[in-house]
Amino acid sequence: MNKFRFRHLRACLRTFVVLSICSWTMSVLAQSVTWEILPWPSNQNWPGPRGSPATTNGNQIVLTGRDVLSVQAFTGPLTISYDVVLPAKSTSDGGFELFFVPTGEPIGLLPNPDIELLMAESQSGNDYLQVQDNQDTSSPWGPVPYPIAAGTTYHVLVDVAANGQVSWAINGVDVGLGNSVVVPYGNFQIRLSSWQPTQVWQVNNFTVTVPSTCPNIVGTWSGQVNVADSWRGYRETALSLQVTDQNTNGCLLRGHLNTGTAHNGAPWGGFSPGGLWGQVPFTGTILDTTGVVLNFGMFGQGSATLDMTQTPPVMRKFILLSTGGAANGETAVGDLTEQTSTP
Repeated sequence: MNKFRFRHLRACLRTFVVLSICSWTMSVLAQSVTWEILPWPSNQNWPGPRGSPATTNGNQIVLTGRDVLSVQAFTGPLTISYDVVLPAKSTSDGGFELFFVPTGEPIGLLPNPDIELLMAESQSGNDYLQVQDNQDTSSPWGPVPYPIAAGTTYHVLVDVAANGQVSWAINGVDVGLGNSVVVPYGNFQIRLSSWQPTQVWQVNNFTVTVPSTCPNIVGTWSGQVNVADSWRGYRETALSLQVTDQNTNGCLLRGHLNTGTAHNGAPWGGFSPGGLWGQVPFTGTILDTTGVVLNFGMFGQGSATLDMTQTPPVMRKFILLSTGGAANGETAVGDLTEQTSTP
């Protein structure tokens, strides 16, 4: 190749019989990237055309020989996802490159040090994938033949583990890096590049997804809630909720509803610990690290918004919709505060 340098679970989960729908991203936080448009590198010795500045609106980028650099810095674990397409093979050869570069590198020079994932193509059909590093001084993986067709969209997933190990998949198929490629930088930026300078590459739907670790909410949460009863009007009750354990990044929950007692001393909805319903069990999840959704099975559903900035933390606007038993049709809403000890 003639080149001198290449360049929620979205889910509607808060629909509880007649509750308005809210959407969150579950267990992961996906974000678009802000790009800085870079000049032609001053140490690039290519004697031909110098391309054109990249254009971008965030998750869509058009590259014509000049790079873009993420404003944000990242660290693993994370997943990079994007679609890339070469509209036409308009030069003798070319390629698309994704670089991992340490923060603070000069933006007016070629990236070095770097880890580079390269999709290379040519008019002759000598298309391949390769991983190079430090301005092409070595290649920890490849080249591996891989046909690249003009006008075809390639969906790319790049995972960077907490230890920096990289995996690379195209159209759902792992390319087979194994343990050969590791990003050695504690913090890094992402740089996108294309070659040759007059050839256009289009990148769409570029996002970086970072797994979220949910806050620890194991313990007892209790407080006064207001109850709406279709037969008896409105009243208040004390409600207590026990979160017994969490798993899967702390975002899945189990526990039980302890009790709810009306002002007249009778159990809310006719249940109490040890009674007909006992300690009503639930499973649930934390969404986006702030929203809580609980499933009480045939008894009903619940939701709340976590406010971990308070001391002690608060489940704000806890909503419980009962769909079974003596409390069928009742709705309770209020704030539950984490208790320092079980009441």
